[in-house]
Amino acid sequence: PPCRYTGTPADISAPPAGPESAPPAGPGSAPINDSCLTPPAERSERERASDDEKVESRQSIERGFKRWFPTWPTNLDDSEAEARKAWYRLTPDERREAIELTPAYLRAREQLGRSKTRTVAAGKYLHEKRWQRLGAVAAAATNPPTVHKPFSKGWQALAISRLLEPDAPMPAMTPFLQQTVKAGGPMADRVRREHRQRWAWPKVSEMYAAAEQFRGQVIDGAIVAAGEGFKSYHIDSAEVQAFRRLYERMDWPWPRMGDAKWICFPAIEAGGSVEAAIETFKATISEGQGDHDAA
Repeated sequence: PPCRYTGTPADISAPPAGPESAPPAGPGSAPINDSCLTPPAERSERERASDDEKVESRQSIERGFKRWFPTWPTNLDDSEAEARKAWYRLTPDERREAIELTPAYLRAREQLGRSKTRTVAAGKYLHEKRWQRLGAVAAAATNPPTVHKPFSKGWQALAISRLLEPDAPMPAMTPFLQQTVKAGGPMADRVRREHRQRWAWPKVSEMYAAAEQFRGQVIDGAIVAAGEGFKSYHIDSAEVQAFRRLYERMDWPWPRMGDAKWICFPAIEAGGSVEAAIETFKATISEGQGDHDAA
């Protein structure tokens, strides 16, 4: 059958629009700009752009590492892979600080007498964030050695730091003392302890002997700074007695104090112990001086 016209015939113009305004918008919310409404092609393009930005960021990190690593004095001997892993684990701010403070850190080490051949490895510098120690390192470099009297903060800091060192080689006991130790018992323990106290820390023994002559010690600025947290205790105080018992357990020689009534030791925190106080001091001197041993 012939088709019927359902609209305006082609040869008749459409009537003009009426003067009425467009109907107002409905009360519903405006359409949500949901990513699900984004056409798949456009969404794919956006994701590719985001991936490109991530690649650029990684490339920027790598370029920064390649610029910094050759500036480290031991880069020819260091593990570049380990340094790179440590570099990528840093935050952007930490990488910026590591770069900016590298020259100052190296200058401070040179002032402390650290040669380039003993500089800490690049990966260790990054992993331990050594540039954050720069304040303490620089302070030690700018503090010259000074003389300190016996039993003062600096003097005791030096003595304890030396007691924390490994035992020095000791001379053999006399045949009589060897027989006494071999026999066992309380006398054997006493002989063994006194032999170690006399010979295992010769530098401390020299300090004690000099103290009996009222002679002080020339002490490095880093050790003096580490001893600033020490406190002066009366020799009859419970704190000094606790330190004395610790010395006995460690076989450390106790200073010969003569008429002195006061001596300095690491401050004991409320509810803390002398062992904890010594460990805190040990950590302090390791922070200031450990670079040389770890290099």
